Amino acid sequence: VIEQNIDLILNNQKINVFSTIPSQIKELSIGFIISNNLIASLNEIKEIEISNKTVILSTYTENIKPAQLNTNIQKINTPLSSDLISQLMRNFKEKALLFKDTSVSHSAALCNGQNILYFSEDINRLNAIDKAIGSAILNNDSGKDKVLITSGKIDKKTVEKAVNMSIPVIISRTGPTDQAYCLAQNKNITIIGFARNKVFNIYNNESCIKAP
Repeated sequence: VIEQNIDLILNNQKINVFSTIPSQIKELSIGFIISNNLIASLNEIKEIEISNKTVILSTYTENIKPAQLNTNIQKINTPLSSDLISQLMRNFKEKALLFKDTSVSHSAALCNGQNILYFSEDINRLNAIDKAIGSAILNNDSGKDKVLITSGKIDKKTVEKAVNMSIPVIISRTGPTDQAYCLAQNKNITIIGFARNKVFNIYNNESCIKAP
């Protein structure tokens, strides 16, 4: 697996250094700055320049004011059944080709509740999430009514990204931290942990899940 450091520069200021697989770099950069609430939307970006080890972004207004955290996240339109959760996890696992070959990567996906729409892999679990989010943004899609699947732990940072993208459901093969649980509870986000086969734990907002 190729690991490369890539500088992210926003309005002439270095804001991050990605340690990443050098693929989907545009998606990673867009997903990072929007899911971290640095800018509100793709419309604020004036120009993006990508070189071998640097991404340079400029906005129409240099003094960007971060968007406010979403306080009204809507539930998904169609409740998830245990069978559907299991099928999504099987499809998610099948798409993780890099992990099958190397066992060193993480995966992330955005789903519409039935199918995986955007899938990404990276050596860093948050990078994988940002790549999937960036893919959606560049396709003029949003996180509303979407399900985020991640191969890694669900920590506070993962939930913050879901909040900023209005994603109502997070699914993982592992579990959440206490801070992730508290933030999800406060923001009306459902966490489904330890999703393997038809066995999983629901940590919040049970009403969006059909009974097994």
